[in-house]
Amino acid sequence: MYDIRLDGPREYLHVVCTGYWDLATLGRYDLEMRQALRKLRTLGRPSRCLIDTSKFEVQSAEFKESFDAHIEAITPMWPDRVAQVIAKAMVKMQAERVTKGSVARPVLFGTEQAAMDWLFSEELAPTSSIGAGASSSQRRGG
Repeated sequence: MYDIRLDGPREYLHVVCTGYWDLATLGRYDLEMRQALRKLRTLGRPSRCLIDTSKFEVQSAEFKESFDAHIEAITPMWPDRVAQVIAKAMVKMQAERVTKGSVARPVLFGTEQAAMDWLFSEELAPTSSIGAGASSSQRRGG
């Protein structure tokens, strides 16, 4: 359902989310993600995170409300650069709805390689191209 790993040598957080979640799964994810984000901050700057949702399913309407609370809770810990890999159009639409109006918005990519290239590049770009005035349909590498 999810895997959260802190890569100390490369100084980034690698998150993989798969399948369909219930609220109990989201609760466990929220706690583990908060812990991982706190540890990520100790590694230095810039802080980086890759969220791979290429095998994530569209979630229920009740999930959205709880996920909104999760996003609000982690916003103060949001890394400097966050890339999200999305393979399904409906998951992309759901992700955009959940983060609309939040500073906790990842830059979306179609492949993990494109996401990693951007995360570790010297390219000066906002944490979220979507939240920085670009079209909500903007997507990189895919």
